[in-house]
Amino acid sequence: MRNDSAARVQFYNSANCSGAYGYAAKPSSSDGDLTNNGFDNKTSSIRYVRP
Repeated sequence: MRNDSAARVQFYNSANCSGAYGYAAKPSSSDGDLTNNGFDNKTSSIRYVRP
């Protein structure tokens, strides 16, 4: 995952960003493996949250 934006990105395991998000990426961040965050291969939708 690479977030090149100025927004936080929230990852959801449900369609249409329903329910609680399972992982949030800070602005200008990257993570080569979401396994250590417990969210590997679970993302169904994302939402950008602008400051």
